[in-house]
Amino acid sequence: MDNNQFNFEEAMARLNQISEILESDNVPIDEALNLFEEGLDLSKKLQDVLEGYEEKVKTLVAKHQKDDQNENV
Repeated sequence: MDNNQFNFEEAMARLNQISEILESDNVPIDEALNLFEEGLDLSKKLQDVLEGYEEKVKTLVAKHQKDDQNENV
């Protein structure tokens, strides 16, 4: 998955797919290791995106609260 075309929903779907593959008992160890690494990379990217969303929400809430205070003055 290209960083310039990162799609949160597609990344979550791929992470779920990787999880299901790894839970099966018939994955060769080399493939399992590669999938595990891909899963870790996706997990990190997803966490970074979620942290960015969290910061944006905090900023929007703070701005909204400031606007409400200015209207009540």
